[in-house]
Amino acid sequence: MPTRVLLALAQMADSEAALRPKFRALAEGIAPAATSVLQAAGAETSPAAITLLQTTATGLAVVALATGQTDRAPLIRLLTQLLTTLPQLRKGRQ
Repeated sequence: MPTRVLLALAQMADSEAALRPKFRALAEGIAPAATSVLQAAGAETSPAAITLLQTTATGLAVVALATGQTDRAPLIRLLTQLLTTLPQLRKGRQ
């Protein structure tokens, strides 16, 4: 989903109570995809890890939109770095 559309939906859901359940359902639909990505990276799939991935990816997309960044490669590198760091962090806690 394009970032602009997601931001518009978030703004509409903020002001239109009838849209909030649908917006929540959209957000909940992201969790299974995030879980798959985390599993593939060997990272834990806790609710906190899913939230970290989801909010980081969303934040990067919003900043890219705000700054006019069209090259997705740096964003992908940052997310890849996050995903490769998560399993190492988990091992450090054990």
